Amino acid sequence: MKKILFTLSIIIVLIISAGCIGNSSDNNQPDKIIGTWITQNHTNSEGVHYSKIVDTYYENFTMSEVFYLDDGRTINSKGIWMKEADGNYSAYNYAVTFKLSPAGDIGIVNSDLLNIEDMTFIRTGGNSGFAGSWKNKEPYEFNTGCSYIEIMPNADGTGKTVYLDENNLPETPLDFTWVEVGEDFFVMSFSKPMYQYINEEGNICDNFGLVYTKAE
Repeated sequence: MKKILFTLSIIIVLIISAGCIGNSSDNNQPDKIIGTWITQNHTNSEGVHYSKIVDTYYENFTMSEVFYLDDGRTINSKGIWMKEADGNYSAYNYAVTFKLSPAGDIGIVNSDLLNIEDMTFIRTGGNSGFAGSWKNKEPYEFNTGCSYIEIMPNADGTGKTVYLDENNLPETPLDFTWVEVGEDFFVMSFSKPMYQYINEEGNICDNFGLVYTKAE
């Protein structure tokens, strides 16, 4: 995970330098979203109840999210945030990073969630860029017994990925969204991106109907 975050930090520095994302301010003050924000007592669409959710936004455009379950357990997630042209924000919880080779025919994948480190994927469809289809070059032993993953990103920032069984047959596909955070460097998220704004009361509101207050 440290390797992913280190690589992502380097890419983000390059992005900021290129002016692709940023939290610019006339007086060089930190962006309003930076800090820790909390929402209480939320039940998600699957019926899972959280006593609270804590989001922390950092100046290097990374973020962390901690879900507190009623039994005391926590679920931890990390991601990136961006400030949009309209002054609002988007945040992506990432599960997989994908670095495209200069020739465009090989990708290097890392995923703490899937316990994957520097796995080589080869292009199986598409002509250039990330969109198309990709499959890991060497078989990998997953907990499910599957030995390959196929990644199928679309040009519109969506995609599907499937595990392939020992007969090379696909199991149930999983949807993901993806965003390019640097030249030929992509972050794939298997949860919906959060679109956020800060309201007149100074709270964060998102597209899931949650309202976060800033921690003291």
